[in-house]
Amino acid sequence: MKAIYSDIEFIDIMEAVCSDARNYVSDNPGASLEQFKEHIQINDVLCDWIENAPVDHVISKIDTKVINKKIIIIIAFCILIFICLSILSLEIRNWIIDTAFENLKVISN
Repeated sequence: MKAIYSDIEFIDIMEAVCSDARNYVSDNPGASLEQFKEHIQINDVLCDWIENAPVDHVISKIDTKVINKKIIIIIAFCILIFICLSILSLEIRNWIIDTAFENLKVISN
């Protein structure tokens, strides 16, 4: 939720959920833990709020910085792997050439 909603909106949502939980406990003092859990899962206040939120509002709240940061990290990691593989292949090629020259010297003697 924190990726979609601002800190103030998140606090408002959590306050609504806590208020609803307090009201349920005070209105139903003999309720079991299972009944409380069931009430929280079908919390009308939260469900109504989520269902009535405009889609474009939710989409505009998505934190694209988090997504962009992940993409940058993935690209940087791929570049690093490419560089390491390039260096490794260059070293292997040099080793093969050096070994071949050493073998030619041994054969020619």
